[in-house]
Amino acid sequence: MSKTLYIMLLVGGSIGIFLCFIAVAAAGGGISSEEIAPFIVSLMLLASIAHLTFIHRFWKSIQDGQPRMSPGKAIGLLFVPLFNIFWLFQVYGGFATDYNNHVKQKAISAPNLSRPLLAFNAVLILVPVPILNWIVWTMTISRICEGVNAIRVK
Repeated sequence: MSKTLYIMLLVGGSIGIFLCFIAVAAAGGGISSEEIAPFIVSLMLLASIAHLTFIHRFWKSIQDGQPRMSPGKAIGLLFVPLFNIFWLFQVYGGFATDYNNHVKQKAISAPNLSRPLLAFNAVLILVPVPILNWIVWTMTISRICEGVNAIRVK
């Protein structure tokens, strides 16, 4: 998994959207929200597709063990209104647990993932705090990509 690609798409996309809103506010009426909306929607769509691809790829990496869910289930249940709030913690926090069990069970020399970091990442997806989000997202993406790449080599 390409750490740089996912950081650029996920973190970069959210920074781009944030900057669009700042541009609209700073322009003081010079740029209308209708003019910038197609750009924002495009960035949101790209970031959403990248996020779902990222989730699918990291869950797919541990499917030869006994994970709690398939990649399709991890993504599919994120589309269920209200339940998706609970499910987000299963997707991230659950992955840390299942990944660590997989590494231990297969005796793979790979770094463990921090369940608190991944669970905190889920919190920040629900409650955006721009700078903190970007820092935690970058750490989360880096750790997951390093872990997935380490188990693929084996």
